[in-house]
Amino acid sequence: MVVGESRTELLNWLNATLNLNYSKVEQCGTGAAYCQLMDSIYGGVPMGKVKFDPSLSEYDSRANMKVLQAAFNKQRISKQIEVERLIKCRLQDNLELLQWFKRHWMEHKDVNVVYDAASRRKSGGARTPSGPNSRRSTMTSNPPSAGSSSRPSRISSGSYNGSSDPPISVPKRRVSSQGTGRVTDDRVAELMAQLDQAKAEVSESRTNVETLETERNFYFNKLREIEILTQHIDTAFEKDDASSKEIQGMPIQELVKQVQDILWQKDNGFESNAEEMDAEFF
Repeated sequence: MVVGESRTELLNWLNATLNLNYSKVEQCGTGAAYCQLMDSIYGGVPMGKVKFDPSLSEYDSRANMKVLQAAFNKQRISKQIEVERLIKCRLQDNLELLQWFKRHWMEHKDVNVVYDAASRRKSGGARTPSGPNSRRSTMTSNPPSAGSSSRPSRISSGSYNGSSDPPISVPKRRVSSQGTGRVTDDRVAELMAQLDQAKAEVSESRTNVETLETERNFYFNKLREIEILTQHIDTAFEKDDASSKEIQGMPIQELVKQVQDILWQKDNGFESNAEEMDAEFF
């Protein structure tokens, strides 16, 4: 804990950084603010999946925490996330994590990059070059005359060999007194927005794959440890030395305890996933 850093100071910093109006540190327990702090530092967080409602259920808060864990995995951050404690909106747990986030933000945030928190929340993480109604307003304010004609933009796949993303070919803009060039500009803006959204989805899918690989390795290592334990016990029954005799006389409760110790041992950076699975099953 940083000496002299009060709850009021942390809240003032959080609200100013993310354009929020939180009145209590406990409100961070929904996970939404933590997700956007990661987005403000590194970018690429799928903000469309993050819920900022003031009164979220624990289920929705867990969903936000999964987005946060994926962001941590993507940046190779091994900071432990106590999901079950945080979503209970406990003051001490959220205060400690918020203090960690402020230190991390000050160490890694590029001060030269302006971050518009409100727009990121509104757009859901997609960088749209124009507003959602820009095409409609442009076409309404500049209607083509009766004799004009407009042609939709054409997308040509070109010579695509399958080794990379197919190229997008946009025809040259035609400027006329009837304003058809503006319609073409709107189409280009729409395509660019779709391309940005597709890139964000690919990045999210890649993060999900990395998370699944981490979980796979986590449980494979546990199975391997149990296998080694059982092989060691099995080998002891083939020997006659003092150590082997001690293993042969080991109570079944001790064997069960050793297996349980392996099962419940947590790896650094994986605690949140394990706790989420515990909550789902129990």
